[in-house]
Amino acid sequence: MRTGMRVSCVCFGRIGFEDSYTLVINRRRPNGSRSLAPVGDNLSVSRGTTAELIQSFGAFDFEELPALRLHVPHEQVEGLLKWFERQGRGGVRTVKRAMLEELALQTGVLSVQDIKGAAVRLATTVRFDAPTHRKVTGDPMTAYLVQVLDVTLGKGAMQRLVDASQLSSPGAPRIFVASAALIKGRRLNGTEISPITETLLG
Repeated sequence: MRTGMRVSCVCFGRIGFEDSYTLVINRRRPNGSRSLAPVGDNLSVSRGTTAELIQSFGAFDFEELPALRLHVPHEQVEGLLKWFERQGRGGVRTVKRAMLEELALQTGVLSVQDIKGAAVRLATTVRFDAPTHRKVTGDPMTAYLVQVLDVTLGKGAMQRLVDASQLSSPGAPRIFVASAALIKGRRLNGTEISPITETLLG
């Protein structure tokens, strides 16, 4: 049986407003719990990229392609992080796709044009290790490689997010726009703040 480190490559948008950040409730966690997290998703990769990762980093056990969750030998994690840092265009596409799904199609708060007009740029790429939430045999810890991308929305679009943070539509993710001081190390309305959110706030 091959052994290595479970790695999840994720891209998240840091949607700022003055000293506040936009978060949404994530109900997709495999254990059924909810958490507040920035808008984003796993980087999606093609078959060609998958072959490159196998050849360059000895990657194996891809979980749910095209979403990039995989295993690599422990000594290859930092090399994979450097590769991930160069995937800025993919990160921009991932964040815009997640914004379209979570802030426009699911909630109706923003429009397609709001998303298309947003400026998105890679700010930093970081790694943190945390307990694995998914049921993966033999992998109690996951190395999360996280692209943090700064998102600038038009003034009207940002104000609609701020207004929506005071409301909750039935069946839709609740949107929060709250200050970093309020978010960091706390809970909002009893909902857990994800470790990725702590990373995003620096």
